[in-house]
Amino acid sequence: MAKNIVQVVYSPDDKTTPVRIKPSTETKQDELIRDTDISGEGDLVVGDTKEVEITFTGTTKKIRIRADVDNTGIIYIGKTGVLADGTNDFVRLEAGDEVIMNYDDSTNALYAISDTASQVLNRGATL
Repeated sequence: MAKNIVQVVYSPDDKTTPVRIKPSTETKQDELIRDTDISGEGDLVVGDTKEVEITFTGTTKKIRIRADVDNTGIIYIGKTGVLADGTNDFVRLEAGDEVIMNYDDSTNALYAISDTASQVLNRGATL
């Protein structure tokens, strides 16, 4: 299965509209890790009955969330209220998919839920 990597950046005009950028063509890879520190947060098990908060240590600038390559379901990422059928999701991750985005976790919490029990996501952040 192909690995999809997307960096999400917000529109400078309204700061709420997500804009997708391909790192290989529009953003140099070294620009993704310019911050002062990194935090590997490890694995988080996601089920299909209740959303799980995706937490980070410290104040984040950019985050990375990756669905484990052995997952069999889809993990849905969103704010509170994201459901196992994808309702209210922001990002959908299949096995091996990854999302990298600017994110200040002091403003809004992120949650994950899956359409299949016992799926794993890995998370990290630049601080």
